[in-house]
Amino acid sequence: MTRLSSALLENTGAVETATGRALRAGETNNKIAMSALNLASAVEKVLGWIAYFNKVAEPDFNVDINTEYGINSNPEELTALASARTMGDLSREDYLQEMKRRGILRNEFSLADNEDRLSIEIV
Repeated sequence: MTRLSSALLENTGAVETATGRALRAGETNNKIAMSALNLASAVEKVLGWIAYFNKVAEPDFNVDINTEYGINSNPEELTALASARTMGDLSREDYLQEMKRRGILRNEFSLADNEDRLSIEIV
């Protein structure tokens, strides 16, 4: 079973650099993640039909399935993220979201609250 499950987690896409992985962090190409994303798409369609039959005028929902399996925060990737931010290739919001996703920032970290606190700090 371990051999079969690890084969499903194996990336089937092209080999890329740490910078490429950091910039395309939301993308994935392993079989389990692709199945999960297909499931999310199917669930959205089902919810759309349920809303249609229940005569919901403008249904507003989003299905989000977490496809991240223990992201490693190795120094090379963190350096690549910081470099992309410094060079202006990555927005501040995306940088902070990526840091949160990698477990560097706590789960409760809020970008809006952070902006509020930064705006009142003495420079």
